[in-house]
Amino acid sequence: MPTLEDRVAIIGAGTLGATVAYTLIARQIAYEILMVDMSTDILQAQVADLREAALGSSITVRSGTFKEASQMGVVVLAASSPRRHDESRWDWIRRNKQLMGAISHQLSIPADTIVIVLSEPVDILTHHVQIHLGLRPEQVLGVNSLASQRVCALLADEGYPFASKTYVVGTPEVPVLACPENVQRYVDLVTHPRFQQITAAKGGAVYGLAWQVADLIHTVLHDNRIHVCSVYVKHLDTCVTVPVVIDHSGVKEHVALALLPDQEKRLKQAAEQNTQDDLATE
Repeated sequence: MPTLEDRVAIIGAGTLGATVAYTLIARQIAYEILMVDMSTDILQAQVADLREAALGSSITVRSGTFKEASQMGVVVLAASSPRRHDESRWDWIRRNKQLMGAISHQLSIPADTIVIVLSEPVDILTHHVQIHLGLRPEQVLGVNSLASQRVCALLADEGYPFASKTYVVGTPEVPVLACPENVQRYVDLVTHPRFQQITAAKGGAVYGLAWQVADLIHTVLHDNRIHVCSVYVKHLDTCVTVPVVIDHSGVKEHVALALLPDQEKRLKQAAEQNTQDDLATE
């Protein structure tokens, strides 16, 4: 019989949400997956397809309500609206904040449930969701990039001894390479160009992100280790991507970063841009 902690709700049954669900099934991370979406047709189709993937396993996949989602051990928010061609960044942020507000209004999350935000822009919406749901900052985690993993692999190939302890922090707009040496140029090789290439060709990157989310959910349910997530950073008073130790309670502790002066300046710039965007779209 699955426990509360072994059950995962995914709100948003589009490509990203369904890919996260499929990855959880393939890796047998959760025993029950609840899918929620305001579009009944896409929801039922995705659930039927995912049930086929779960055949022969003990994993249950079903559709449900926002009320039921609130009772799960982990709630993944994968619903968002892509930016329109002629839309300003602030208008796009405002629309997605309204969407998150509408979803949050229908949720009642207990103190021991972890919320994972995938909706873009992740940093702003992670903070927005945490405030609207009235949760501890440690309960709400945002995931939006594989930049740290890409940079670590690239630096390892180049023979840098500190590759395994290198992180890309900040925001997608202002990525900061946190490492003992100033090799910021490597960030530029693995962030915007690669994502733009994937997006231009197929509309978005989901497989790597879904795998990373599944890793994070596994840690929340069964482990205790470092992940690079968008979380609330008190001295910056906003959410930015930083390395944190994750366990069943969410953020257990922040990993100390030894930033060079230029790196510290860029991180503050990233936080200030988030705050500016957040205030402008209230």
